[in-house]
Amino acid sequence: MAKNNSITFWRLAFTVLVALFHFLRLYDLNTGWYISVEFFFITSGFLLINTCDKKRNKEGISDSPWIYTKKRIARLYPMYLFCFILNFVIYSRILYPSVTSKMQALLESIYELIGIQMVGLNQDIYFNNVAWYVSALLIAGYFIYYMVLNHRKFYIQFVCPISVILIYSFYYRIYTGMEMWGDSIGFWQHDALLRALAGMNMGIMSYQLCNKIKDIRLTAVSEYLLDAAEIFSFLFIIIYTAIVHNTDNDYAMVIFMAVAVALAFGHRRFNSVFNNKLINYLSGLTYAMYLNHAILISVFKRFAPELNALTIAAFFAILLIMSVVSQFIVDKCVYICANIIKPKLIQKN
Repeated sequence: MAKNNSITFWRLAFTVLVALFHFLRLYDLNTGWYISVEFFFITSGFLLINTCDKKRNKEGISDSPWIYTKKRIARLYPMYLFCFILNFVIYSRILYPSVTSKMQALLESIYELIGIQMVGLNQDIYFNNVAWYVSALLIAGYFIYYMVLNHRKFYIQFVCPISVILIYSFYYRIYTGMEMWGDSIGFWQHDALLRALAGMNMGIMSYQLCNKIKDIRLTAVSEYLLDAAEIFSFLFIIIYTAIVHNTDNDYAMVIFMAVAVALAFGHRRFNSVFNNKLINYLSGLTYAMYLNHAILISVFKRFAPELNALTIAAFFAILLIMSVVSQFIVDKCVYICANIIKPKLIQKN
């Protein structure tokens, strides 16, 4: 799918809100901005089915689920691994003074290290808590891609809506709202994985809605109104969840989010408004910002016990610097590894 300036902007906005949500909790201020994670699940589901359709329409056949997942891992894992190592080095120095205890902690975190901690194995210690999202995304994405590839109509028309209804109904009865990610209940039920499945399935339904709207011949006024509806929906979600958190209205916010994502991917009148070099650059750092913000928060309060505007500005300034540096290091490491591995593969063939 062609680059979408609107999605680029909202990706940056919701990354900032996730980081701010966790940062404010450090000072006992609760918001509902954890709902921002649903934006990323919804857009991931949207792009998953778009990738499947685009390759099938262009080449007549789509990648297998394993090839699709390998490509996702290749893109996501380098930064994931870097941030795991960073978190492990810092926390292990504080919590595990001896070499033996460090090695034991590393062995106990093997599931997190390889990114399958959200399969429901009940790991007790997570060195980078926010990495749960990446694990759940990759695991859920594999199964969703398989179903879309092989049982498209059944999955879209039956499994997607029924799974969303059942998962969110279950969450409502257990937690009321959607502020959860790390618990397992019963024989097998992991909050993070079900949350990813429901969110990505909402993204698939958002994709269907987007295509339905594209099939309609719209007037210029109608296009402006739809773009205004997109912006209003996102702003309403942000403002409402700043005040209210962990209520049954979380699920209404997810519906608003899915509709807004469908409108944002529509490429209409306001797309050029979000075409900004600074936004594009910062949006390219959002993954690094997301994976880096937890470790920064964990040490920040020692140096800033009081919350004010300067504290928040300092937090995001340091987070931005961390993200730029980590992105530079990861890109260099990937480049070096690619130059080492690629010639060997060519020579072998």
